Amino acid sequence: MLLAAGAAMMGLVSCDKLKNLAKINVGAQSADIDFSIPVTPAGEQNLAEANVTLNIDSVIKAYNSSVGVNNIKSAKVIALTLEVLDADSANNLALVEAAKVILSSDTKPTPVTIGELTNNPDEYKTSIDIPLNGDVDLAEYLRSNNYTYTLWAKTRRGTTKEVHCKAVVKYDIVVGLE
Repeated sequence: MLLAAGAAMMGLVSCDKLKNLAKINVGAQSADIDFSIPVTPAGEQNLAEANVTLNIDSVIKAYNSSVGVNNIKSAKVIALTLEVLDADSANNLALVEAAKVILSSDTKPTPVTIGELTNNPDEYKTSIDIPLNGDVDLAEYLRSNNYTYTLWAKTRRGTTKEVHCKAVVKYDIVVGLE
């Protein structure tokens, strides 16, 4: 009897190990997120907001058709880049002293900071990688198709024209059978 119980326990442990082995890492990237920053004064403010549709379920199913967004175990941002498309000497990323990129979604409307830049040097640049908030698990956020990215910034100087930008966000998503 004890032997049968031990064998049953071994079977349960083995099933759990198999479920863990069945986890899949899925890389996902937003399409270019185009946004514009209007003529803006210096100071702390939301510079831009972009509403984005991205079907994560389809991305996951491309890796394995038997899993989808309901099987997301964890999700993290692994890269976040901002680029000014029409920069000039007065309107470039030197204007930004500090910035946060904030995410919300239909399934999780509570905003979360996914990246934060502090002490950006006052020097001409058109592209910047935003340091990530790696502690945030975005699994609940990514169970949606509709996302809102907000760019908050503390600017040194105001913009003198509407500035056209793009952002690219890359995710690492772990999906599993249980």
